[in-house]
Amino acid sequence: MITTPVRQKIQSRAALAELKARFRDAVLMRIVSDEPEHRREVNVCVGDRGLTNGARDILKRFYDEINAAGLKDPSLEDVSVIAIDSMDNVAAEPIVQIVEPGKAPVYYKNVTPALVTEIIQSHLINRTPVASAMLEV
Repeated sequence: MITTPVRQKIQSRAALAELKARFRDAVLMRIVSDEPEHRREVNVCVGDRGLTNGARDILKRFYDEINAAGLKDPSLEDVSVIAIDSMDNVAAEPIVQIVEPGKAPVYYKNVTPALVTEIIQSHLINRTPVASAMLEV
């Protein structure tokens, strides 16, 4: 697990690169299904800008809340939380992509911890995307 304090100010590009390398080594991923084509994914963009805008906290929040809710809600058993590289839309980061089999991916912009909870409840559990937070790609 990464021990970097939340909201630590990054002092240099080298420090950011080091944090990014450490973060990628500690990627939190939840894999339940043996059949990847049936698995839903929550992809959190953790590029340089995403990390400076809190993507690490967003990734951890998704992981923790899905694991906690998954104990009570079987509809979350097929969800994986994955760190991916940046999507080159730095003004909208942190960006989260929700991938569901047979559907076009849904992208969320400027994701905050409060929005994580809303995305889980609305999109992942009730299967209704949060239209007000969607990013058009």
